[in-house]
Amino acid sequence: MNCVVGQPTAKSVSAWRKRENDSSRKKVLRSTNVGMGSQANDRCTDENDLRGEAMDRNFRAWDLGSAHAYDARRGLLEELALDVSGISLSRAALYVAAEDDAVATNSPVPLPVPAFLHRLESLADSAEAVLLADSEQRKEQGIPPRTDQDTVDIVLELLINPKSPGLTIPHTGRSSFPTLESHDDKGISLSRVDHPGVWEQPCYAYLHQVLTSRKGTPAAVCIVIHDVFQRLLGRGSVHCGVLVECEDYDVPPRAVAVPGFDKEALLRPDGRITNTCSTAALEELVLTLKRSYWPFPWEYYQRTNKTKGSSDEDDRVKWSRSHGGFKSAAKIAMFGDGDAELEAISRFAKYRLQRGIYTSTGAGDLRRALAACERLVLISTRIAERRDLAVLLIHAGRLEEALAELIEYRDSKDDHSDVESLEERVLVDQLIEGLLKMDTDNLTVQKCRGKHLTLEKERARERPNVTLTRRAISW
Repeated sequence: MNCVVGQPTAKSVSAWRKRENDSSRKKVLRSTNVGMGSQANDRCTDENDLRGEAMDRNFRAWDLGSAHAYDARRGLLEELALDVSGISLSRAALYVAAEDDAVATNSPVPLPVPAFLHRLESLADSAEAVLLADSEQRKEQGIPPRTDQDTVDIVLELLINPKSPGLTIPHTGRSSFPTLESHDDKGISLSRVDHPGVWEQPCYAYLHQVLTSRKGTPAAVCIVIHDVFQRLLGRGSVHCGVLVECEDYDVPPRAVAVPGFDKEALLRPDGRITNTCSTAALEELVLTLKRSYWPFPWEYYQRTNKTKGSSDEDDRVKWSRSHGGFKSAAKIAMFGDGDAELEAISRFAKYRLQRGIYTSTGAGDLRRALAACERLVLISTRIAERRDLAVLLIHAGRLEEALAELIEYRDSKDDHSDVESLEERVLVDQLIEGLLKMDTDNLTVQKCRGKHLTLEKERARERPNVTLTRRAISW
C-alpha cells in the first residue's frame, strides 16, 4: 500500500482510537472510584493493545531482577525470623541493598553480598592489627595493659576517622531535609518538601555503598561498627561485649564495653554472637530509603533545643520522627494531584524508571518505596507503617492488599494518638470507604480481613518462576 510519509495508516488510526477509548474509560473509573489508582500504569501491557513496533523483538526486555529481589528478601526474612538477640544487622542491611539493586537495575547478576561481608572482615583485620601493635608497644614501654574500654576507644577511633579505612558521617546527619529557621515557642516547626528524593541521599543508607565510599548515615555507620566488634569478640581480640548505640541517629554512634559479658556468655547455641546493638538502627536505615523514594510530598517536624546563653550557631537542631507523607499520598489518591507541574515531573520519572532508563530518583520511585514500606512493616513496631504501605498499594493498583492493610491498621488495639492526627484518621476512613464502594473487584471487609502482610506469609511466598520469556514493554 502506498502512503505519504507522515500520513497515518488505517491500522495506526484504529490503534489510536482504541487507546483513546481505553483512556476515556480509565478516566471514568478514576472519577467513580474516588480517583484511586491514579499512579498505576497508564497503558495496558497486553500484547494485543500495543502498537505495531512494540511487537518487534527489539522492543522487548527480559525480566531478570524479580528472582534476585526475591532471594534478597528471603535472606532478610531469615534474619528477621531470628529473635532480636540473634539477628545480624549487617547481613540484613546488605539484603536490603541487594533487593533494591535487583529492582532498580534488573541485572542478571545479583549484588554480591558475600563480597561486602568480606569487606567487613577486612575492617576487622585492620582493627585487630592496630590492637596487636598497641599491645606490643605497651609491652616494650612497660605500660600497664589497656582496659576493655581502652580497647573499644582504639577501635572506635580507627573506624570513625576521615582517613582510610575510617568512616565519615555527612554533615547533614540522619537526613538532608532543609533546616527550618522559624519555629514556635517550644522550638518545633512543621514544613513540607514536594519531592523528598531531591534532598535525601539513599547512597548513605545502602551498606554496600557505605563500605565503598566510607560515608554513611549514623545508623549505617552504627551497623558497621557493631559488626566489626562482633567479629573481634569472636576472634578474642576484644574480651567482652560492646554495646553500640546512637543517641538520636543524628550524631556519630558510641560504643561502651560491658565487662563480665565475655565470648562464652554471649555465644548463642547456633554459633552466633548475641546482638548488642538495637534493631532501631536497621529501622532507621530503611526509613531513610523510604523518604528517599517516596513519590509524594513529605511533611516533617524539626525540634531545636536551645540552651540558656547559647548562640544560634551553637544550637543543635534535633529531628523528631518525620511526620511522613501519608496525608499527601492519600489526598492525591482520592482527589488527584492539584499541581500539574509536580504531576508531570512524577509521571516522566516513572516513565523512565519503568523502561530501565537511568534517572534521578528525586521525583520518587514507587517500587522501591513500596519495598521499604513492606520491610518497615516487618521490622518496626509502629502500626502507622501499615497505613503508609496501604496508601502506596492503592497507587500501585493493588487494591485488595491495600484494603487488608487499612483494616488491620484500623482494627489494631495499639494507641494511634502519637502517630495519627484527626485529619489522618478521617483520611483512613475515607480510603476504606472509597475502596469498599468500588465494584470492579468486589472488595469487602470480610474478604480482606486477615490478609495483611506478616512475616509468616511473606516467608511462605513462592519464588517467581523466571523462564526468560520476552515481555513487551509498555509505551
